[in-house]
Order: sequence, then structure tokens, then C-alpha cells
Amino acid sequence: MDILQDNYTVAASKSQATSVKKLAQEWQLTVDKDMHDLLVFPGDEQRVRMLEGQIVEEGCRDPLVVWRETGIIVDGNTRHDICLRNGIPFAVVFMHFDNKSEAMQWAKDNQSNRRNMTIPQSIEVMHKIEYQIKADAKERMLAGKKLYPVENLPQGISGKSRDKLGAGAGVSGKTYEKGVHILDKAPEPIKQAWKSEALSTDAAYQATKLPEERQRKIIDEAERGEKPIKQIVKNAIIAEKEEVDMQTAAKAFSDGKAYSIDNFIEEIIVNGEDCVDSIRTHIETRITLFGEASGKVATAIDKIIEAFSDLKMEVESRWN
Repeated sequence: MDILQDNYTVAASKSQATSVKKLAQEWQLTVDKDMHDLLVFPGDEQRVRMLEGQIVEEGCRDPLVVWRETGIIVDGNTRHDICLRNGIPFAVVFMHFDNKSEAMQWAKDNQSNRRNMTIPQSIEVMHKIEYQIKADAKERMLAGKKLYPVENLPQGISGKSRDKLGAGAGVSGKTYEKGVHILDKAPEPIKQAWKSEALSTDAAYQATKLPEERQRKIIDEAERGEKPIKQIVKNAIIAEKEEVDMQTAAKAFSDGKAYSIDNFIEEIIVNGEDCVDSIRTHIETRITLFGEASGKVATAIDKIIEAFSDLKMEVESRWN
């Protein structure tokens, strides 16, 4: 992409641009919704009010960047809105872009130098650009044209493509993939908590992978406002892991894959009291996993208690 010097191109400096500033209606520019909303985030209202006060007082000092071939405003949509509302003239710089996704990427990179975007914001913007990259590629393919390197991305995100998109967002490919999953799949309260950085990318991603019922519990508890959502999500993730571990162990035990209680008895007979600590650990694990629901475990523990009376009080207190 190159800045094209012609009769309509104006310099960025205030002194050179003053004589060629025009009102919005005179420039006849195009506002593209995707470009306009690309870098708009919740909480921007204060920033926009401050910018508007500055422009009303001092004029629009920085020129808008416009896509030469289309007239679309690439950088400066907020300044354009302000100038339009207040009848303030502004200057423009025309630039060439091969396609819309390239223009969007340029706008993101340009604004990144001015604004400290958060990780969620960077991922969200890059995800919007990703959609446009694929749309541009499809359009060129239908027209029988060669794809640009930036458009050579598969429909899914993986490997080098994922890493390339992550680099565009300033994060690792894996972090980008998790962020995209949050944007596309997370319930709105979890998504908003991530965007506001109340939840880390990893925590929000794990919460989104939880069963729907547990996600609803997270949302209900968050709405009550008794605990920070960070703690609520952490507790839910731990609870889900414990439940999955218990179900896995229960299935293994019922399938005969777990260490059998009968083996404990045999081990006692062969090794005597040397194996007591090992047996105690297994007993406690079985009690934790199965509780009173497993008659088989209860019967086996009774046999062990008969063999080792010194375990009786400890086991019975845990069992009951």
C-alpha cells in the first residue's frame, strides 16, 4: 500500500493542510460499517467526548486516511463523525489498499500505536479481520484471481494460520484460538467479563467449555453479586474437574480396571502390616469417590477392618 501523491492528497501537518480542509459533504466520502465499528469498544464514550471537545476547540488537526479506490474512511471514522456533527472541516490522505482486509489490518496497526488495546480487544479486532480475509479470498476465487498471501487461510484455525492470526493480535496462536472460542461460544456474561478483563483468557475459555448447566449456575451466581466472577468461575472449574474425576474412577472401578479391593486382601495376606499405609490410601480414595452408594466397597472395607483392627476407628469415622 502506498500514499498516492496527487491533487487531492494533503499533507498531515496542520500548516500545509489548513488551506485544503473541506467539510464532510464536500469530500463525499464513504462510511463502511465494518471499518467504522472495527475499533469501537464498550467504554469508549469518555474518550470520544474528550476528543470532541478537543476538535471543537482546536479543529481537526489530523487528516483522515481514505481508501483511494473506494472512498471508504479507513482511519478517522470517529473524527469524521465529530466533524460532521459540528460542521468542522478536515483534511484527508488517500492511500491504496489491495483489499478490505488489508485496509482493516492497517487501521488496526495504526491505532495500536495510539491506543493501548487490551488482549481481548486485540483478539476481537483480529477476529473481525479474519472474517474479512476469508470473504476477500472467496471473492477473488470466484473471480478466478490469484490469492494474496494474507488470504491463504483455511476455514478453520490451526497450525501456522492460527499463529499468523495470533501474531496479528499480538498474542500466541493458542491464546488467539481460545479468544475466538470465547467470542463465538461464550454466554454473554462470561464474554463481557473476559472483555473487561475480570476473567483471564484461560479462565473464560475453560468456563465456556463447561456443561451448559454449570454455565447457567455461574451466570446465576454472578447475577446475585455475592462473589467476584473470577472466584465463581474458579470454583465451577474445580467442581467440574472433581465430578469428572469421580465419574472416570467410578467407571474404571465398575469395569474392573481400578485396583480391586480383593487385591487389597491378597496384599495383606502376603505382605502383612508393611502395606497398611498403601491400603489406607486406597480405602480413603474409595470412600471419597463412592461414599455409601457402593455396597461392594463397604463389604470389602469390612473385611479389611477385620484383618486390621487398628484401621477400624479411622475407616468407620470416614465411612459414616
